[in-house]
Amino acid sequence: MSQSSLEIYLVQFAIISYLKPLLFPLNFALIVVGVVAAGMAVHWVSELITRTMNKGIMKA
Repeated sequence: MSQSSLEIYLVQFAIISYLKPLLFPLNFALIVVGVVAAGMAVHWVSELITRTMNKGIMKA
């Protein structure tokens, strides 16, 4: 999870503002799970893009 700290930081603003109007116990749980999941997903996609681009650069 520490490898995705930048991604978690970036996605938290959008998720918090979207889920904040819900009731307290529900919104807190959804925010924590949503921020961590979205941050990990963004990290995975960025790693996939980076690996794909590096493979293309190595072939050239």
